[in-house]
Amino acid sequence: MKPAEEIYTKLKLYFPFLYFCLLTVILFSGNTHSLTDQDEAAYAGFAKQMIESGNWVTLEFMWSEVHRKPPLHFWNIALSYKVFGVNEFAVRFPAALFVWLTCLLVFVAGKRIAGPKTALLWVVVLSTSLLIPALGKISVTDSTLLFFTTACAFSFYFVLEERKWKWVLVFWVSFALALLTKGPPVVLFALGLAGLLLILHPKRRNLILFHPWLFLPLAVLPLLAWGYATTRYDNGKFIEWMIDWYILKRVGGSVFGQSGFPGMHLLMVVLFFIPWLLFLPQAFKELFTRFFKDKQEGLFFSAWFVAGWFIFELSPSKLPAYVVAAHVPLAFFIARFASEQKLPAKLWLIIHYLIAFSLFAALVAVPLIINVSAATKVLFVSVGVVLLAASISSLFVLRTKWFLPALISVAVLLQVGLWQVLVPATDAYKNITKQVADYATAHADKTSSVLIANGKNKPPSLPFYLGNTFKSIQDEYDFSVLLKYYYSDSACVFILNEKQNALFAQTVSEVVVKKTEPLQELKQAFPDYYIIIKPENEKANRLPLPEWLEQPLTQQAYEEGIRSNPQWLRDLEAKAKEQNRSVEELLVADALWLAENDLRRYNYLTAMLQNPRWKTDLETRAASRGISLEAFCREEVEFVFKQGRVY
Repeated sequence: MKPAEEIYTKLKLYFPFLYFCLLTVILFSGNTHSLTDQDEAAYAGFAKQMIESGNWVTLEFMWSEVHRKPPLHFWNIALSYKVFGVNEFAVRFPAALFVWLTCLLVFVAGKRIAGPKTALLWVVVLSTSLLIPALGKISVTDSTLLFFTTACAFSFYFVLEERKWKWVLVFWVSFALALLTKGPPVVLFALGLAGLLLILHPKRRNLILFHPWLFLPLAVLPLLAWGYATTRYDNGKFIEWMIDWYILKRVGGSVFGQSGFPGMHLLMVVLFFIPWLLFLPQAFKELFTRFFKDKQEGLFFSAWFVAGWFIFELSPSKLPAYVVAAHVPLAFFIARFASEQKLPAKLWLIIHYLIAFSLFAALVAVPLIINVSAATKVLFVSVGVVLLAASISSLFVLRTKWFLPALISVAVLLQVGLWQVLVPATDAYKNITKQVADYATAHADKTSSVLIANGKNKPPSLPFYLGNTFKSIQDEYDFSVLLKYYYSDSACVFILNEKQNALFAQTVSEVVVKKTEPLQELKQAFPDYYIIIKPENEKANRLPLPEWLEQPLTQQAYEEGIRSNPQWLRDLEAKAKEQNRSVEELLVADALWLAENDLRRYNYLTAMLQNPRWKTDLETRAASRGISLEAFCREEVEFVFKQGRVY
């Protein structure tokens, strides 16, 4: 026996342990890059709010309302904060843990179903696909849901084969926790799988052991208890919104344009298994053949795939993670075929390597033509070259027993290169909101009020990172309010867009602005931010008002003025006839509007003229224009109020 073969034989027993050690490194390291908007940052914010407020029932965070879901994933993040502190690693720890546990569950169950060799390869295929590791590296609810859905599926298998109560218990506990993670998806999956097994499986009678009429109400109790608790805060508004947003809107349509053509989910599943494209045709052939011909193991995994995929294909709402439950059985069929060490048809070999070479060559080429740093270019080129070399090397062992280990090496290297090298390397180009928060933290007083006026895309990561330092954060788009804050005595941080920044430059003397600017290619996703830091000012006595500033007219005075204006009355009569309303009602409404606007302008003028800093600025600018302070102030007020809310 050759030395290499001898080492390989000795290490074979330790392969599962060694691979899970490697998987631990891949999933849990490199998780400190900035949060991904929208979902991940919103979930991080929900958990942070729970910790800070002590309210673990309702889900509240700025710019995150549409991302609310059942709370289990957010509770897990909050618990992770307790252990690791409020940071990106803690946000991602629960997601990474549940993907790792899913792989462990697949290995343990797979050993009993198909033997240790196929079980390990099953884990390898699943964990080196493109979607499953991503669910562990970006903290979304689907990693937790995947674990509990997989547990439900294996429970079905072992109840059919062994008819033991412990698997019934595992199923209903997993079902209850899946409901508490994301609600309806596990119901659709369980109903679909149970229905197919009832129709097709020869041991269908064993399914009676689940006793859904008894256990289903118990499994729903945790979700109902949480839902009832939320009604004590908002009288059921959140539950009504959840039913509308997550059920009604997605059954009859889609949200955020998340739609697609029939077959899109199946296509996405294929794309996510590109590292194993070589075996996909045979895997799908086996999957659909077994569905109609096999009456045991193959039928079960085919039914699992169909239950996790088909019903979501019928929905107009399309997202890749909707069908994540179908990835597990597909990985099983790929692993089973790959373990036989049979080469597929030459055509698929050619297609597999053409796609692999194209993707890895793109990693080399793309950074060379976009504006990134030299260090980033080197990392991309290095990863691309290593993957190309590994892929080419696998061709030299094509018809040997080393071919499958070579393919596994390429798939693992892809994961390491992607998550341990490339994602951290590109973080500087996507962490714009963190840059804004870091600049504000470094230059502003910690007691500052933060006013976010640049709400483009409303990324939840911006208030999340700002909230690590500042307690008072609000979005405010009314330019008159922003200007008032600027001239107040309190310390403030203003986060503006280009138009708002231009208005500040036009109305405020010598304002200092810091601009953050993303890559030109990323402008749609990451806007420019303009940051103004205003320190706290010493409290100054209010100045007396000038004699030329008269009190505004009252509503009664305006009503009398309108009544004495024949043309105005004629216009009101015509309008009243057109709208089927009384002249008196319209007259009062006009007078009220005029009085309120006058009062608003008077109050704003009062704030300007009683503030020493503001008045000094106004006097300087009026003098530069060569006009009186009164004329300039009235002109300034009209200009400011004309801007209104600036987006």
